[in-house]
This record gives sequence, C-alpha cells and structure tokens, in this order.
Amino acid sequence: METRYPEKLMTIGLGYWQSKVVLTAAKLKLFTLLGQESLEAEQIRQKLKLHGRGLADFLDSLFAMGLLTRENHAGQHFYGNTPETLEYMVEGTPRYIGGALEMFDDRFVYMSRLEEALRTGENQNKAFTGMSLFDDVYSTHEKLIRFANGMTGLQLPAFAELARRFDFSAYQTHHDIGGSLATLSIQLALQNPHLRSVSLDLPYITEATAENIRQHGVQESVKAGVIDFFKEDFPKSDVFTMGMILHDWDQEQKRTLIRKAYEALNPGGALIAVENIIDDEREKNLFGLLFSLVMLIETEGGYDFTFAEFDQLTQEAGFQRTELTRLAGPVHAAVAYK
Repeated sequence: METRYPEKLMTIGLGYWQSKVVLTAAKLKLFTLLGQESLEAEQIRQKLKLHGRGLADFLDSLFAMGLLTRENHAGQHFYGNTPETLEYMVEGTPRYIGGALEMFDDRFVYMSRLEEALRTGENQNKAFTGMSLFDDVYSTHEKLIRFANGMTGLQLPAFAELARRFDFSAYQTHHDIGGSLATLSIQLALQNPHLRSVSLDLPYITEATAENIRQHGVQESVKAGVIDFFKEDFPKSDVFTMGMILHDWDQEQKRTLIRKAYEALNPGGALIAVENIIDDEREKNLFGLLFSLVMLIETEGGYDFTFAEFDQLTQEAGFQRTELTRLAGPVHAAVAYK
C-alpha cells in the first residue's frame, strides 16, 4: 500500500505558521523598508533592530511563499519586494493594505478562543480585554485609529472597485453609515465628482476623518458627519452605503439598519451593502464563512450573510428589487433599490 503524506490536512492545519510569518512581516514594516531596493539580511537586521537568530529562516520563508525576491551576490542573499508586495504592502502607496494585516496580527490570538465560542455562542473579546469589541476599540484614540486604518486596508480594493463599477450618475447625495475614515466616500468622490457625500460615524473619529478627506483633496465633495446609527434617524439621501457594517450585528439589528435606510432614502434611491457576501449554497466564499466565525468570536451577535438573506431583509423593509455585484476578491456589493 502506497504511503501518502496528508499534505492538504497538514497545510491547512499548520496554516497559522505561514499566517504569523506574513503578519509579523507586515507589523515590522519589512516590505516598506525594502521599497524598491534589495537589501542583504544584515542590513535588514540592523534597520529593523532584530537579534539575527532565525532571520534567515524568516526571510527565506517569505521567499518560499512568493512574497519576497532573493538574489545571490558574492555569496550573500539580497531580498526585495515582489510586484505584489510592492503594490500593496509599502506604506504610503495608493493601494497599501498593510494596515489590515497589522490589525489581524493584533487580533491573531482571539482565534484561539474559537472552541469556546462554538461551545457557548458568546463573543470572546472579554476574555482578553474585559470589554466588548467596540468598547475596546473606542477605549483609546490610538486603538481607534489603528482599527480604522486596519479596516481601511481591508476595504480599500472593494471600495475603489465600487466607485468604478456602480453607476452613480442618477444620484446627487450620498451618506456612508459607519464611514470611519471616509475611505468609501473618498473613493466615490474621486470617480464621481458630481456626488456630494457625508461620512457618518461616532464623534470620536471625526477629526481624523476630516484630516483624511483633506489629504485626498476631496473636501469640496466629502464631509465628515456624526451619527449614532441605532439611536438616531438617518438623514435624507439618494444613496446609503454600509461598508462592512451589517455583518457586525444580529438579524434584528440588521433589520433595523435596513429599515432606517429605506425610510430615509429618496424615491428611487439605493442602499449598497459592501460585504463578504456568502454564496447561497454556502460552499464557495470560504473567506466569508471564515469571517463569519470571526464575528462569532468578536461580536455579540454578528455574522456574515448570503445574498438570499439580504434580499429577504430588504424586501421586508419595502425595497422593490435587489442585485449583487462582485467587487474585489470575496467582497460583493449587495444593492437594494427603493
């Protein structure tokens, strides 16, 4: 009988090894250090103030994963960025997503509580912080900005694609519910200069949001506003967007937010939910399924959902029709029209 190595099981089961190497590289800002250069291991050690033991294994692991280039000069290995890491992992570049990986590194340990979450159905944040997710995030300005930057990195490719692909020509006003640093509104403004947007969130982040808007030069089109979206009515608008907002909440809370959007939308308006929409068969969007487990661990009742679930909730609220558009990777825009 042929002896086979259980490669699939071992690759998946030990996948956290690779994850931690990549997340650590992001946290060290290794890719930003390299930029368009190639550096020898000793140069990297000095610049990042590392010990040195294990560094060759660390760098060669990233090379073996296809995330670094490696060249040999005079018996020394020089490491550089690949086209992908140069585009997405160098801080300050337009498509930088490193903040998302840094956020995931901060929250890596939370996944160790999955078994307990499955047994109890309860979020596990309090086991580490003594607080719920959002109480923890809003507990200090530093935590809030780190979380907001992380979500920006996670969402930017999908938001940029939405701005390019969705036809906003018939709409004049837009409000982004839970807009954080206004990343979505900024992307819409860059592609749709006629649109007037307000990014709405709690007051703790308004100053940072306004600064981000100024840095992108769209302050004539985008404003930072304040809302507590469960306690206050939504302002009248042609379009509402919710970028990775609905998945934070249980079904009844999702229903409430969708109903509020419907009531405040102008006739012919649209609600756009940007989410990791799970396919109705629940077999293809693995990222969405896994992210829903993250919601189990980190929120009181949140979960990622299928388009069929979105369709049902929006029809209950009174919306006339829905459509689904794939944006970037596992992320889709679920749209409901009034």
